[in-house]
Amino acid sequence: MGKDAPLLSHSTHQTVSTPYAPTIHTFYLTAYKSSDKFRLNDDTTYSYSNENLVGKWKHNVNNKLFFTLTTGIDHYQYSVLGDQKTIKSYKLGFDIKQIQAKADFTYNLNNTHQLSFGAGNVYYQLSPGTLSPNGKESQIIPQNLTKEQ
Repeated sequence: MGKDAPLLSHSTHQTVSTPYAPTIHTFYLTAYKSSDKFRLNDDTTYSYSNENLVGKWKHNVNNKLFFTLTTGIDHYQYSVLGDQKTIKSYKLGFDIKQIQAKADFTYNLNNTHQLSFGAGNVYYQLSPGTLSPNGKESQIIPQNLTKEQ
């Protein structure tokens, strides 16, 4: 890094988690957010963010059987800004989103054996890349890679 290049850095991280547990039901909610933005030289800024939210419900059906239902959503993105305010100024970007759900069951056969089973599904939406102009002076031609699922 050059002597005259400013180092811009900003970072945040937050997590919130709370269980609520009455007798046969237990509820959990967890949220997380993280982001950072920094520069390594005069003309480029790097940034990312990551967010997720998870909800969980545990239910004791009887003294032998219980299940847990879980659902969540996640989002991650990053970008690179070439912000030199010229005809080459650009913004590169990427993001991925996912939604998930699962059910887990546990059946206690006796004091020494238990049977665990379940099912789950995850849906992904991927935006593998974008290139766009950054500012009025930029002559960058916008390009978007095809989104995937």
